[in-house]
Amino acid sequence: MFLLVSQIRVPLIQPQLWRTSTKQKIAVRGHRDGGRIGLEEPENNDGNFRSLLRYRANSGDNDLKDQLMNSGGRSMYTSSFIHEIINTFGHLIQSQIVRNVRKSIFYSVMAVETTDISQIEQLSLYVRYVEDHSYKIREDFLAFVPVYDVTGAGLDNTVLETLSILGLDLKKMRGQGYDGAAPMRGQFRGVQASVKEKLPLALYTHCSSHSLNLCLPDASNTPSIRNLKEIAAKLDIKEEISRVCRLQTARNNDLYSTEKEYYRRAVYVPFLDDFCNSLKERFESLKETVASLQHILPEFCTKTDFCSLEAVFNFYEDDLSHKEVVQSEFMLWKEKWSQEKSENLPKTAIGSLEKCFKTFFPNIYILMKLLAVLPVSVATVERSFSSLRRLKTYLRNTTSESSLNGRALLSIHRDIKISAEEVLDKFASVPRNLNFVL
Repeated sequence: MFLLVSQIRVPLIQPQLWRTSTKQKIAVRGHRDGGRIGLEEPENNDGNFRSLLRYRANSGDNDLKDQLMNSGGRSMYTSSFIHEIINTFGHLIQSQIVRNVRKSIFYSVMAVETTDISQIEQLSLYVRYVEDHSYKIREDFLAFVPVYDVTGAGLDNTVLETLSILGLDLKKMRGQGYDGAAPMRGQFRGVQASVKEKLPLALYTHCSSHSLNLCLPDASNTPSIRNLKEIAAKLDIKEEISRVCRLQTARNNDLYSTEKEYYRRAVYVPFLDDFCNSLKERFESLKETVASLQHILPEFCTKTDFCSLEAVFNFYEDDLSHKEVVQSEFMLWKEKWSQEKSENLPKTAIGSLEKCFKTFFPNIYILMKLLAVLPVSVATVERSFSSLRRLKTYLRNTTSESSLNGRALLSIHRDIKISAEEVLDKFASVPRNLNFVL
């Protein structure tokens, strides 16, 4: 299949090669990539894309060979249009994600900041939602956004402006997920506080993985643990039991009969005590709303009544019907699962959502979706840093933001299929001096 540009044929294989090289995170351009593409290997490296075209032309694609050898210098479409094609792929992927989010209605935003090879602060922006028909939780990359103001207010404006430009309804945001950096999680001037001031229903969740990871250092601050680590760091020193001083009450004078008993009382038990306190402190902040919301799950609703949903109803009152309607739905939902065996009850929000008929239980369906979209961890967001480091290397440190995002969207969203025809339709719709005819 070919694209006719002023009676000159451009094979659709070229966008497919651009997409393949970008998905594999390899450089497209070379040291010298201008001029006509010959069938012989040049002395200088002219880039992966031109090499792929040469390889295909030499492998029997006579139409492509004719195009490369006989077309005019301005109608080969092998250099100046590379980035525009890649950007078009990225825009189509973004548009598809935005359409899916709109169908899902509610969504959460997740963002983590990092520094690229050019020392530019990049904010990796993701959106979490429930896919409308497949009932799968999706965490999709939207863009790398350069940040020049790393304060809470600056990051807040960056996040909200980017979401608005992409076409997402900010009033439907129901969750925020960030790491533990002070500008992100600050209680008064952090991003989460600024966003929640404008969007009160956007519940902030500190990344559970970070919170759990921070609990271990907190517990290790116990004096006996610090001393033990110092001893363990010294080689060839035998571990011994501390001397008991009965007259010095401030010392760690645990009564013991064996070394095992001493370390259990002096080290192990204090460590567990501090660890449990740290867990309670770091995971207690959202207990009221999230614990109340989980009572909508069949596993819990059969053992409770509507009073356990009071907190979540008050918080999400604008998304729900009148209280009596929600209460009646809850009683019917509870009755539906009361007859089932405990092993047959859905254990997750997604499993429950698949069994929830939206027509019969509209408010229960909304609550289940709200529970599913709340972010748990930002591990998915941080995985995008790996793509960033492979796409923007020290040899390609001048990559523009639009080109970087196009490449990142193609390489991260390998499961989203965009045909070459869609790309060329979008490409041809842009006003130009030439007339495009398919």
